Amino acid sequence: RVVIESFELTILRRLRERGTHAELVFLLEAGGIPADQLTDPTSRSYTEWMTPEGLDVLAAHVDGISPDKTVILAPDAEGRATGPAPVVARAHERGLAVFTWTCRPENAFLLPPFRTGDLADYGDWRSEWAVLARAGLDGVFVDHADLGVEVFGTEPIGEGG
Repeated sequence: RVVIESFELTILRRLRERGTHAELVFLLEAGGIPADQLTDPTSRSYTEWMTPEGLDVLAAHVDGISPDKTVILAPDAEGRATGPAPVVARAHERGLAVFTWTCRPENAFLLPPFRTGDLADYGDWRSEWAVLARAGLDGVFVDHADLGVEVFGTEPIGEGG
């Protein structure tokens, strides 16, 4: 299984047009505009790509999306995870797989309520990742595979697994 990911839809469209035999996944930041679209006044922001209209367009060009994990966790004003965000169900309704990135155990990469100690210390990553494990995702990207297996297991985590 080959999965090609990019923050730029232009390259994923080109690969699809060339008949590339791989799953194409559009990586989505929590904010901003894809670099390949910065000079196009009609371009969509990453947030706009996650709307129903944006997902309709994406479904014709890619196999899945991978929003930043903060999008999936959908923190409230106090930073508490309220996820999963509606984008997960919306994408699945359009036949798109949904992944997220990047799960790391250090406090610097966790939502504030899951932090304990210094930013370089491991926080309560198990609790944060448990929210993601229940979010209906098709996969996650982790920097510590051993910790990822501890929370997510080795079986598919999506609706089919």
